Amino acid sequence: MVLSEAQIREDFAYLVRLAVALTGRSQDADDLAQSAFLKGLTGMPAGVASRRGYMRRILVNLNIDALRRRGVVLEVPTDEAHLPVPATDPFPAADVRVDVDAALRELPLLTRQVLVLRYLEDLSVEQIPKLLDRPEGTVRRVSAQGLRRMTGLLPAPEGKGGSNV
Repeated sequence: MVLSEAQIREDFAYLVRLAVALTGRSQDADDLAQSAFLKGLTGMPAGVASRRGYMRRILVNLNIDALRRRGVVLEVPTDEAHLPVPATDPFPAADVRVDVDAALRELPLLTRQVLVLRYLEDLSVEQIPKLLDRPEGTVRRVSAQGLRRMTGLLPAPEGKGGSNV
């Protein structure tokens, strides 16, 4: 497969953005994106329908492998009461700027992965369990809990009073 320089740049930038969203750390994301990109280019079988989808799968698998090597357990929250709540408001009242990346970093790893794949990568709830090797019900529950948690971490939109829900 021959790719143009523009395609290579676009694909690599896509992988870096996804890796940053999944890991929350730019230094880990660069290494992860490079590994996934090289593995994807050198090992992609003929007839792959989606080059980016293939590389995304490699990136997610490499991320999970790296977490396992470091001994990180992808915990599935069973109750919202067990989710950590910041002691102080992470966004001061004056001059609030929505920082989704910071809010995502506050979430448990599995929750962050599910939300990134669902809402930033626009994958369906049926695709995510296959990618993360989790039951669909777990993905649905983690997604719902994560959205509620994100609502608490992000300020209400301007002009909206009351709750963040």
